[in-house]
Amino acid sequence: MGEAPVRSFIGVSFGTFNSSIAIIGKAWSTDVIANEDGDRNIPSYVAFTSHEELAGSQAKVQAISNMRNTVVQFRSLLGKREGDEEVQEHSRKLPTRFPLSAAGIIGDDPAALSIRGIRLGQMRVLIDQWGGRDRLAEMSTTQVNEMFLKPMTSVSQLSWCEQFEKEGYVGDAEWFVSHAWMYKFVDVYDTLVHFFEGNESVILWFDLFSNSQHNNQAKPFEWWERTFMEAIRKIGKVVMVLHPFLDPIPLKRAWCIYEVYVTRETNSEFKVALSPAESDHFVERIVKNSEIFLDILSSIGCHKSTATNPVDREMIFNVIEKNGGFYSLDRLVLEIFQDWMEQKLMSLLDESREFPVVAALAGLYLHAGKRELAEPLFLECLEEKKRLHGDEHPDTLSAMQSLGSLFFAQGKYTDAEALFEICLEKRKEILGEDHVDSLMSMDELAKVHLDMGNYDRAEPLLTECLEKRRRVLGPVHRDTLNTMNGLAILYKMQARYELAETLFNEALDGWKNRDHPDALTVMSSLALLYKDVGNHELAELWSKEALKNRRRILGDDHPHTLISIGNLAAVYSDRGRFDAAEPLYVEAFEMRKKFLGADHLHTLIAMGNLVVHYIDQQQFDLAKPLALECLEKRSKTLGVDHVHTLVSSTNLGRVYRDQGEYKLAEPLFKNALSKLQAKLGDEHPFALKTMSHLALLYRLQKEYDSALPLYVECLEKRKKVLGNDHPDTLTTMNDLTLLYQELGMDHPVEPMLKELPVHEEARVSTVDRELLNQVDAKNAAPVIFFARNRFRRFLVKTYESFAKFTGLCFTKSAE
Repeated sequence: MGEAPVRSFIGVSFGTFNSSIAIIGKAWSTDVIANEDGDRNIPSYVAFTSHEELAGSQAKVQAISNMRNTVVQFRSLLGKREGDEEVQEHSRKLPTRFPLSAAGIIGDDPAALSIRGIRLGQMRVLIDQWGGRDRLAEMSTTQVNEMFLKPMTSVSQLSWCEQFEKEGYVGDAEWFVSHAWMYKFVDVYDTLVHFFEGNESVILWFDLFSNSQHNNQAKPFEWWERTFMEAIRKIGKVVMVLHPFLDPIPLKRAWCIYEVYVTRETNSEFKVALSPAESDHFVERIVKNSEIFLDILSSIGCHKSTATNPVDREMIFNVIEKNGGFYSLDRLVLEIFQDWMEQKLMSLLDESREFPVVAALAGLYLHAGKRELAEPLFLECLEEKKRLHGDEHPDTLSAMQSLGSLFFAQGKYTDAEALFEICLEKRKEILGEDHVDSLMSMDELAKVHLDMGNYDRAEPLLTECLEKRRRVLGPVHRDTLNTMNGLAILYKMQARYELAETLFNEALDGWKNRDHPDALTVMSSLALLYKDVGNHELAELWSKEALKNRRRILGDDHPHTLISIGNLAAVYSDRGRFDAAEPLYVEAFEMRKKFLGADHLHTLIAMGNLVVHYIDQQQFDLAKPLALECLEKRSKTLGVDHVHTLVSSTNLGRVYRDQGEYKLAEPLFKNALSKLQAKLGDEHPFALKTMSHLALLYRLQKEYDSALPLYVECLEKRKKVLGNDHPDTLTTMNDLTLLYQELGMDHPVEPMLKELPVHEEARVSTVDRELLNQVDAKNAAPVIFFARNRFRRFLVKTYESFAKFTGLCFTKSAE
C-alpha cells in the first residue's frame, strides 16, 4: 500500500499596507515565498503605467513618481463596485486620494494634491507626547522627524496627516508654513503660536506632518516642485518663520526661496513670523540704533541660497530665472519684512508711548525713505526730551541730531546746519571731542557744508573726523568708512581725483557686505569719479551694479535709488547713448519731484541733468523753459552763489548761445566763471567747462582776440588737471585747432596732437573710419580726436552743422 499523498496549503496574508504568501507543506512546515526582488514582506500597492501593471515593491516606487496612478489601502474595497458609496468615501481618504477610473490611466494631475494639515493645538499635544518641551528643547525639526515622527508612520509609510485623518487632528490647511529644518522644532512651534496669537484651531500645511517622510530621497525634483506649487496655490496663504532677523536661515535655503517664488507666481498672501525672543531682540537692537534696519535689508538675498542637493538648487534657480528672476523675490521678502518691523514698533506704541520706540520708528522711516512720516515723530521726541531733561542733556542732543539728519535728508540745509552746530559744540563740551556722538555731529555738519558747496568749511571737519574715527572706532568701522566716503566726494568735487580714488577704494574694500546700502553709496560715488575722469567703462560697470542692488534692497522709489538712476543716465549720455539716457533722466527727475519735492537739491540736480541732455540733443524747445526754471529754483533754494546755481547759469547760457542769443548768454557765462573761479579755484573742472563755453561764444561772434587766450588757458589747465586723454581735454584741443584754421594760421597745437597715439588703427571704430574717409586729409586730425574718444554724437547727430561750423570740406575719398 503506497504512502498517502502529501497535502500542501497556500496561505495568503493580505494586509492593508503589506502582504505575504506562504506554502504549508509536510509536517506543517512553512515557507514564505520571496518575490522576484527577494522580498518576503510585499507592499500592498498596485500601480498602472502607460504600458504595464505593477504590484508590490515595484508599484510602491511608483507612488513617488506616478502617484496619480498608484493605489494602496484597497483591501476593504475587494468585491465592491467603484460606484458604491463606501468605495467613493474610502477613495477620498486614500494616500493618493485618486480613485482609479475604469476609463483607463488617469493623468498625473497636480491640482488634485492633498492640502491636509495639522491643527496648531495638536502640535502642542505631540510635544507633550514626545517627552515635553525640555526633552525637545535642543532638537531640530530634522531630529524630531527621525526620532518621533518617522517611527510613528513607519508601518503605513504615510504622512502623519494621512495616518491620523480620522482622529480629528487634521483638516484642509489654512496656511502654508515655510521654515528651515535646522530650526529647533519647539522654536518653530512657539513662533507659530506667537504669530497666530494662540489660536490653536488654525490648520497648517507643515511639511513635517503633511508630507510622507519616507523614501524622500527617491522623490525627484519634479515631485517636490509640484507638491509645493499646488499646496501653496490651493491654500493661498504662506507664513515664513524668519529668524535670526539679522541673517534669516530660510532665505539661505533654496527650497524656501522656491516657496517664496511660488507665493509670487500664485499671488498668494505672504507673511513673516518671528519667535517672541527674536521679536524682542529686534526691538532691543533697533531702539539702540535704527541703522540696524539697513543691516537687515542687506542680509537678504535670495540668489545666495543653497541646497543639500546641488542639483535641486540649480533646477530651482533655472525655474526662477526663467520666470522673473530674483529681484521681485527679494522685493517681496523685503517689503513684507519692512512692513512687519513698522507694524511691530507701531503696536508697541499703541501699548505705551515709549520715546525710545518713537525714535526707533522715526529712524526706520528715515532710512526707508519715508521722510514725511519721520518728521512729526522726531519733533515729538525732541520736545519730550527738552521737557524731561532740558536743552543740553545728551538725550536731548541725540534727539536734536536725529532731527538734523532728517532735515539734511530733506534738503533743508540751513535748518540742519543750525542743529548740527549746536550738537557739535555741546557734545564736545559735555562728552569730549573724541566721543562717538561728537564725531557723528562733526561728520554730518561737514556733509551739510559739502552739499552746500562750502568745500573750505567741509574739508577740515571731514579730515579731523576721519582721523579720529580711525583711531577711536577702527579703520573698517561703518562710521569710519562713511566719513572716508564723504572726504573722497569732497576730493572729487575739488578735482583731486587720485586722492579721491584711493579713499573710495579703501572705503569700498572695508565693506565685507557690498550689498549694504552704505557700501552701495560708496560704489555709486566711485562710479561718478570714473565718469568725471573719462573712464566710462568702469563708470558704467559700477553705476549699473549700484542701481541694480539699490532697486533690489531699497526699492524703486527710495531716494538713493533715484540718485543711481540719474547717475547711470549721465554715464550713458557721456558715452553717446542718448536713447538709453533720456528715459532714465526723465524717470529720475519725475520720481524725485514726486517723492522728494520740487525744490529738493536732488530734484534740482536731476532737472539740471535733463537740461544738459536736451541741449546736447539740440532740443531747445524743451531745454529752454526747463533751464530757466532750474536756475530760478536753485537761486531761491540754494542761493545765487551756490555751485549748482552757477552751473545752472552756464547751462542757460548754452541754450542762449546755441540759439544765437549771444547778448543773453555772455553775462551768464562771465558771472558764472568769475564766481566758480573764486569759489572752487581757477583749475576746477566746473570753472574750466564754463570757460570753454565762453570761449566758444566769442569764437561764434568772431571775437577771436577774446576766444584764443581762453582756449589756450583752458587747454593748459585741463591737461594739468584731467590729463591728455580726458575727453574734455581732447575737445579743447580740437576746438583750438579749428580756431587756428579759421584764423588761417598754422597749427601750433599740432605738436601737442602728435604726443598722443592718435593714428592707432585699433582706436578707431568702423563707423569712425567711414566718416574719416569722407574728411579731407588736411583736416583729419581734429576729427580723429572725436572718433578716438567716442564723440560720435558730434559727427553722426550733427553732421551737417558740424561741417558748416568748422569749415571742413567733406568729400568722397579717392578710393
